[in-house]
Amino acid sequence: MQIQVDERGVVTGWATIGGFEGGIEVGGLPEDIEICKYIYIDGKFIENDEYEPPMSQEAAERIGELKAMLRATDYKAIKYAEGYLSEEEYGRDKVQRQAWRNEINELEGGKSEWAK
Repeated sequence: MQIQVDERGVVTGWATIGGFEGGIEVGGLPEDIEICKYIYIDGKFIENDEYEPPMSQEAAERIGELKAMLRATDYKAIKYAEGYLSEEEYGRDKVQRQAWRNEINELEGGKSEWAK
């Protein structure tokens, strides 16, 4: 069994049959092995502190929907910023847009380009 690692030792692949050119022979793999979840150093698998589990397809689709709704109301935000809509006229949209950004932030685990 072989693993493939990057220059930092992050596990980027593994093969139970065959192997990789330049692969590292190992006796076994952690049960919960995933790409980038472990670093292989001095013959040991160590959990990678920088590892972020992949987002579910459902979450990714919902984020896409939310961003589309934000884009669809961008013109109102611009009109408000330019003074063409009053706080009263824009108020509900402003609250809704923030709710969408909050949901995106939550789905992305707090790491969002839309964060406040």
